[in-house]
Amino acid sequence: MGSWGYAPFDSDDSRWFLYEIEDLVTKKLGKIKLNEYNTTDIIGAVYTLTQIKKAFGDDFDMIEDTIVHLHDLLIQIEDDKEWFDDWSDPASMKRSFRKTRKNFEQAFDEYLMSVIA
Repeated sequence: MGSWGYAPFDSDDSRWFLYEIEDLVTKKLGKIKLNEYNTTDIIGAVYTLTQIKKAFGDDFDMIEDTIVHLHDLLIQIEDDKEWFDDWSDPASMKRSFRKTRKNFEQAFDEYLMSVIA
C-alpha cells in the first residue's frame, strides 16, 4: 500500500494501528455484559469510539454486531433510573449521557438504521 498522504493515518503503519483498535474493540466490547461496576467504562468506550469514528470516518469500519451490542447497552443504561440517581446531580449526568448516546448514534448511523427506527 505505502504512504499516500500527509494526515496522521495516511500511512501503512498508522493504518495498521487503526485496524488493531477495531480488532480490540470488537473482541473486548462486542460481548461485554452490563453490570454495576462497568457502566461508566462502557459510556467512556462509546464516547471514545464516537470520537475515533468522527476523526476517521469510513476508514474506521467496526463490526455491525459490536455497534448494535453497544447501542443495546446504552439503552439498558438509560433505563436504569437508580444508576443515574446515585450521582450527586442526576439531571446533569442524564444530559451528559444522552449527548454521548446521540453522538454515538449519529457517528454510527449506517450500522443502526434498522435499530433506531
